[in-house]
Amino acid sequence: MTPKRFCGSALCTDCEVSILIPTLPPHRAVTLRAALLGVATLLTVAACESTTAPNCSLDSGWVWAGNNNPGGSSLSVVLTAAGGAVSGVGVSYGVGPTATADSITISGGYSPRTGSFALTLSYRSGRVVTYTGMLICPDTLRGTATDGGSPYALVFHRGGVL
Repeated sequence: MTPKRFCGSALCTDCEVSILIPTLPPHRAVTLRAALLGVATLLTVAACESTTAPNCSLDSGWVWAGNNNPGGSSLSVVLTAAGGAVSGVGVSYGVGPTATADSITISGGYSPRTGSFALTLSYRSGRVVTYTGMLICPDTLRGTATDGGSPYALVFHRGGVL
């Protein structure tokens, strides 16, 4: 390896301030370039990772972020995605010690590419809720629900069981 002097933007022989740059034999330079290209590729791929669905599955049990509140109400669902279709079941408990369970049937659509979903939650009691949002990897559904009134935020976390 023969060092060369680098001054400013060109190789030179008589600079007042210079930096010694080692030169590599051709076969080692190619290996170094390949290694640097590999590292650059990995960093680029890592930087492009998404926090939405392409790396996560919608199939799971999900619990409402407000479960275990002082009033005692809760909401749990189990979802299954097949292609762009979503189906599932759930159960909701109202407020108070005499609250009854209200079973839920779920249908809708899901885009694995973007992580977006649009679901209809049909309660046994007759209530119908539309819920649209995003799957945030690895374990959050975040969206907006409406049931005839004003829209409201609705967040679920992975791990629910019925």
